[in-house]
Amino acid sequence: MNDRSHRSGYRRSYYRRQRMLIAVFIFFVSIIFLASFAVSKDLGIRKNFPVSFKIKLQHPPDSADLVINKTVNVKSVAVGKTIIYSININNKGPADAKKVVVTDTLPNELVYSSSTVSSGNVEVDGKYISWNVGDLLKKKAESMKLTVTVVKEGNFRNTAFVRSETVDHCKCNDKSVSTIVSAKDTADVSIVKTSSKKVVNEGDTLSYLIKVSNEGPSPAKMIKVKDILPENMTFESASVAAVDYDVITRQLSWNFNVLEAGQSQFLIVKVKAVKVGIASNTAVVTADTPDPVKCNNVSTAEDVVINVKIVPKKADVSIVKSADKQYVPVSKEFEYVFLIKNAGPDTARQVVVKDTLNEKTAFYNYKTEDGLFAFDNFSNSFLWTLDELAPGKEIRISVRVIATKIGDVVNRATVESAVEDPIMANNTSTYMNKITGLRIPNVFTPNGDNVNDTFQIEGLETWSHNEISIMNRWGGNVFKKENYMNDWDGSQLQPGTYYYVLTVKNETTDQQSFTGWVAILRK
Repeated sequence: MNDRSHRSGYRRSYYRRQRMLIAVFIFFVSIIFLASFAVSKDLGIRKNFPVSFKIKLQHPPDSADLVINKTVNVKSVAVGKTIIYSININNKGPADAKKVVVTDTLPNELVYSSSTVSSGNVEVDGKYISWNVGDLLKKKAESMKLTVTVVKEGNFRNTAFVRSETVDHCKCNDKSVSTIVSAKDTADVSIVKTSSKKVVNEGDTLSYLIKVSNEGPSPAKMIKVKDILPENMTFESASVAAVDYDVITRQLSWNFNVLEAGQSQFLIVKVKAVKVGIASNTAVVTADTPDPVKCNNVSTAEDVVINVKIVPKKADVSIVKSADKQYVPVSKEFEYVFLIKNAGPDTARQVVVKDTLNEKTAFYNYKTEDGLFAFDNFSNSFLWTLDELAPGKEIRISVRVIATKIGDVVNRATVESAVEDPIMANNTSTYMNKITGLRIPNVFTPNGDNVNDTFQIEGLETWSHNEISIMNRWGGNVFKKENYMNDWDGSQLQPGTYYYVLTVKNETTDQQSFTGWVAILRK
């Protein structure tokens, strides 16, 4: 403590002596200058003789003179971009500077990004930057590159300070103010326009897709898209409600308030081709926010070729499928009939009829008035083809099948042609019929073991009405019943052979009769 007070008193004494010497020196220089002027005037000397003096001030040997200089690499910048400050310090001496620190407080428009230093370390606390250089030897220099990001529009400058624990005998160069930097919002807005079709006919519609993007770095404000449709196209609709179309100028306008950086907006415009030729279409985008890249503000879609409209041929072909029997006994034949018609207005070409038979039926034969018929046993299906069927004409195909299994039979046939069909609803026809079967056993064993104890006639339930009569060998009736329910057990009869007559019918079929014999066995 005494040593420090001693040094402080020494410096004060030293500076007082320096000031006194300077004052004495200035006094004597003034006297000499006035005397010289008087002598020259008396002698008639008109020429001025320059008089120069060198003043050398001595600084305290334990002080240092720190100098700082701060520069920036740009004068203007876009918001979102980075700028680099260069900070250079040096020590003019005469002594080494101890614990040198450079500080910098960033303005509101900037945030810290990164830094590199030639010596020491950097501490960041929000907008406050502290570069701890350490000791800086006399006649030595250090440097710092400070990278910051511009986050706000405006004009700003920045000041850096240097200090040390060593006395700095010249405070005038301890801070440095950078030049003013102007930051502005910019947005790289671009537009791309594409067409859904390259070739169309008169009267056809097509769509244009317009994509507006913002590559940043700032939000784009008040975006305006202009698009003038070519004369051989008319506006139909737009996918966005905020689209205006002027019929007279054929100009389409699409405006929206803001587009954030990295985002895109899409618009689909539906148009109709109304005149033969080549249609060229260009869209332009602008924004109130300055755009650093102008070359992508215009986009022209690929030319669309509009040809003469070709009216396509049309032929309304139809098919109706029916059968000669709706209820078919098992193992019996029945016939499907296919009626194919062409209601026009044009000739149907390459007519094809397809039908896959139901698994409960088996193909027997066919008959056709024209065309080629082919049956595939593997898939149980047939294919019939005809080169042409004139408008207003009809043709029949007959296919006979055998009923092989009891149950409902659903069968669907289709017809098509190479000519456009305006009505597809009549290109399919489905028919359903029922295969019924009566399997009458010739023996049953009513012995109370619950196995084959009654006279069971399989398939009897598929008929709406039935009647059965059982007779002995002399023709006498031993059992008779209407709507038999498979419940006769022959309990009043002796074992032996008996004879039956079974009649069945449905609402839509004639009565059928079946006769045979059945044996009653008791073990």
